[in-house]
Amino acid sequence: MDHTILEAILRISDVLEGILDVYPGQFAAALEKLGTSVLTLEELIFIGSGTSDTSARTSSPVVSFFSGLRTTVLWPAQLERMLSQITRPENTNGLNRRGLYIFTSQTGTSKLTSAMMHQVDAAGCLTLSITESEDTPLAKTSAAHVVMGCGQEAFLMRTIGYAASCLVHTLLALRVEDARTGEPIAFLSNYAVHCVAGFLNDCGDGRSFLSADIAGEVSRALEAEYPGRSEEHTSELQS
Repeated sequence: MDHTILEAILRISDVLEGILDVYPGQFAAALEKLGTSVLTLEELIFIGSGTSDTSARTSSPVVSFFSGLRTTVLWPAQLERMLSQITRPENTNGLNRRGLYIFTSQTGTSKLTSAMMHQVDAAGCLTLSITESEDTPLAKTSAAHVVMGCGQEAFLMRTIGYAASCLVHTLLALRVEDARTGEPIAFLSNYAVHCVAGFLNDCGDGRSFLSADIAGEVSRALEAEYPGRSEEHTSELQS
């Protein structure tokens, strides 16, 4: 257990690496519980309070970019007001039956978040929870659950949980998009070499030069095969 907040901060990189190690299997298992409805999603809705809300608002632009889906962030109280106006089962009052409602609570003890998840689930919408372990109250009552990977924190200032939540939200977007399209989202390459080959580069003014830019050469080859997102979408993300 960390004795100072600095110790917690220094441990963040190890925690994030641990999340990356287990995420493919863990996320695949969670989405499998949601069934084929994942294939027709059109919106991801994040619900949480405090740090869980802050992390969702931080990651939502990236989530939207990678998933290609509309991304909405709500406080539990906002969702409560929305649900309070549902007078008949067929009146979902703004709930999206083709949306995935993601309830994040690090300790899994938020009573309002839990109540909202159960009401949304009862309304026939897809729900998924993200908490620090499978043993939290929220995890035990969820249709599908993803472990945040942060473990228990010694301090109320949820430093590790914030970083872990941002990463888990982004990885969830990647996994949802992969399930929907089956197309590659990113290529990760590790160049554990010192390049000894020269590559011809166009200066753009009729001249050329040689460089040992193996990463750039591989990127150009991949981009020729997989164009990926348009420049317009890339500039939107950067802004």
